[in-house]
Amino acid sequence: MSVVVLFVAAGGFNSLAHAAKTADPTGTWKWERKRDDRTDVSVLKLELKDKLLTDLYKGYGVELKVEKGKVEKDRLSFQLSFEQDGQTRLVTFQGKVGQDKITGAVELDFGETRKFDWTARRTVEISDVLGFWKIDISTNDGEILDSSLKLTAASKQESHKVKGIFTSRYGVTEIKNFKLEKNVLTYNVLYDQDGRRLAVKFRVRPRGNSVVGSLDYDLNGEQDTLDFIGKRVEKKKTDKPKKKSE
Repeated sequence: MSVVVLFVAAGGFNSLAHAAKTADPTGTWKWERKRDDRTDVSVLKLELKDKLLTDLYKGYGVELKVEKGKVEKDRLSFQLSFEQDGQTRLVTFQGKVGQDKITGAVELDFGETRKFDWTARRTVEISDVLGFWKIDISTNDGEILDSSLKLTAASKQESHKVKGIFTSRYGVTEIKNFKLEKNVLTYNVLYDQDGRRLAVKFRVRPRGNSVVGSLDYDLNGEQDTLDFIGKRVEKKKTDKPKKKSE
């Protein structure tokens, strides 16, 4: 198989009340190339930190590190490199980042330059939603309710399973019925104490390090739907007390 075919790219979800102001390329992106009776899928993992892109490309049985990745406003660029016939081959990607799609071009430098259109679409995997999330829930009277969600893999052996802890003014509780289907995350939260029962169903659309979504709640028979936005943050570690010098 020619290595050239590795990088040739083949050619929604409605906003939930709050749209992200800027797209975040962090996450998983896929594109396909159909040839005869087969479809080849390329997977690109990206992580953005301080305008620098890193992570991994997978496709056609190879894994390559993302190199020289950067983002300027809504434009990204990065390179892949590999050895072939004793020479280093370069593949340069450039594109415009949307919420769920990247459109641009791929340039192959294999002695002579070849250029192809490139379209990649965001897909959400379990690894994309793990972490500590700060959630801001908007009430109908304009109040913002602060809450948080911590998602972790159940174990190394069961990385496809997730456990979560939700924290709000009502306390701390484990999430139930976690599902990730068609890039949408759903889970339930239940508080039942001191004669007050609060049941909440969350529907979340992750996009990199941000989420938008809506929830349906039932508080002792009072029901309503609210919107929320969220952001993945690094949970602050509690400083350990310093040892006294002897």
